[in-house]
Amino acid sequence: MEWPNHGLAPTPQGTEAVNTPPVIESTRYLQIYDCGANDPLYLKFVLGAVILVLILNIVFNVPQSVCEVVLALGHDQLDGLGGLINKEHLQYLSKLLPKTVKGALAAFDLDPTVRRYLVCPQCYGIVPKEGNYPKSCPHREAPDSPPCNEKLVRTDFQETGRDTDRPIKEYIHQSFPEWLGRFLCRPDVEANLDRRKAEFKEKAQGHSTLVYDILESKAIQEFAWPDGKAFFDCPDDEFKLFFALSGDGFNPFSNKEAKQTVTSTGLYLFCLNLPLEERQKPENVYLAGVILGPDKPSTSQINHYISLIVDDFLPCWKTGVRYTRTWKRPAGALARTALMPVLADALGIRQLCGYGAVTSQFFCTFCWLPISDLENFDKTSWPSRNLDSHRYWAEQWKDADSSSRTKLFREHGLHYTPLLQLPYFNPPLFSIVDTMHNLLTGLLMRHCRNIWGMDLEIEAGEGEFAPGRAILSQPSSEAMRKARRLV
Repeated sequence: MEWPNHGLAPTPQGTEAVNTPPVIESTRYLQIYDCGANDPLYLKFVLGAVILVLILNIVFNVPQSVCEVVLALGHDQLDGLGGLINKEHLQYLSKLLPKTVKGALAAFDLDPTVRRYLVCPQCYGIVPKEGNYPKSCPHREAPDSPPCNEKLVRTDFQETGRDTDRPIKEYIHQSFPEWLGRFLCRPDVEANLDRRKAEFKEKAQGHSTLVYDILESKAIQEFAWPDGKAFFDCPDDEFKLFFALSGDGFNPFSNKEAKQTVTSTGLYLFCLNLPLEERQKPENVYLAGVILGPDKPSTSQINHYISLIVDDFLPCWKTGVRYTRTWKRPAGALARTALMPVLADALGIRQLCGYGAVTSQFFCTFCWLPISDLENFDKTSWPSRNLDSHRYWAEQWKDADSSSRTKLFREHGLHYTPLLQLPYFNPPLFSIVDTMHNLLTGLLMRHCRNIWGMDLEIEAGEGEFAPGRAILSQPSSEAMRKARRLV
């Protein structure tokens, strides 16, 4: 199955525009709500009312119906000014004050630029929600597979007497180039990016072997941008930005229990060029979209959604995207971006990068050690993975029929991922299990809760043995010597 290009189509080779970056109008992100500078007295009231409603709705999740009552009260207050200002002035103020939350949002241009898709509840295939879209899923799992044909819409009977087709499930994808334009128009973000660029230019002149940041890692320092230069080696009006991809499931009903019955999947990226303390703040994270539950896509089904991200990142790599203006640069700036690495838990890494499960024949994302040789601690004997073989077997899987795919996946533990469309993407090098899942909720939690028996419901003791278990016998001296050699 060839995952369709849902985003910006790449410029054909050989045309004059092949090296011309697309231009995005970003000046609008710097324009303050036009409340009319010729009336500094009463227009402050209008501006204050609009900001109050936006804070109530966005920050405190107050329902739109309640917020619109506040707006209606504002209009009543304006009517009370009839004895102080003339009729034309009063009509002007009333026109500026929105009557709905939608109008207040539009006044400040807060809504993101998104594309909407119908989602197949069976195979998670997606269809653009535009024009005369199909009513059943046309997706084929493999080249020889029949169409899925699962219903994409349900028919609702309206009060008008007409039947209306409504999507059963939808996916909303946020445009990355548009999000990046808003991102670069924030003064704190641009200041941090400029400061980090200057810091790494200075560090490049030294020879320190210590690594304090992922930007100091060998993979990023040796990363080849189209101009062959490092990310910090670029003109003042250009940015070269790294974005790490993450994906994880969560319970949309905020259930804190480990065993979730409903799971939605978020796909998000964060900018590695920002300082450590700024990278994962909600306001700095690009949310590509949320795949609605109650289940989550399995194995290659997530490719439909990854392809949307790849479509956005391809032009950002090939030519970059030019923005008409940023906070510090009135003449605009060129932004190039690269998607690397992938940071997720062990299951997420395998799904996003095209690996098999942790129990598959080749369980490791860095080498070809078979699971039958799991106790082999001799690192020099582990056959390393490489990009060429990964791409080869992934492409073989993509072009194969259903039965051949099963055989290939069993023998090589790889399936295709749209991330391989990015010419620089290297799954064996860019797959990183994040610290939270690997250490805090992985090794540390297992030792504390399972091995040491630490739990609020268990009475405290000396810690000599786990509650409910017999005291373990001391291993023999020979067993201890063997264990030390292995470690």
